[in-house]
Amino acid sequence: MQCKVIRPFNLNGVVRMPGQIVEMDFAQAGRMRRMGLVGQAVTPPAEYTVAPEPERAVKKPAERRRRKAKKEQKAENDVADLGDPSGD
Repeated sequence: MQCKVIRPFNLNGVVRMPGQIVEMDFAQAGRMRRMGLVGQAVTPPAEYTVAPEPERAVKKPAERRRRKAKKEQKAENDVADLGDPSGD
């Protein structure tokens, strides 16, 4: 059982400081808890899964088309802003 240390104490020749998490059996944890040295049992954090890199990196086709169309539209607007190149 994993417990969080509340007050400093010596466990098997090693000084345990507040905030550390110690592994001990159920009976020993009960004794330490009654003395006020450790708190309740600590549950390990849940594991999070991360999607594989290629799956996360690829954008949706519709989003790519929208961005491409917007970029082309902006380029056309920039050319139109230059005016008539013949000088009339």
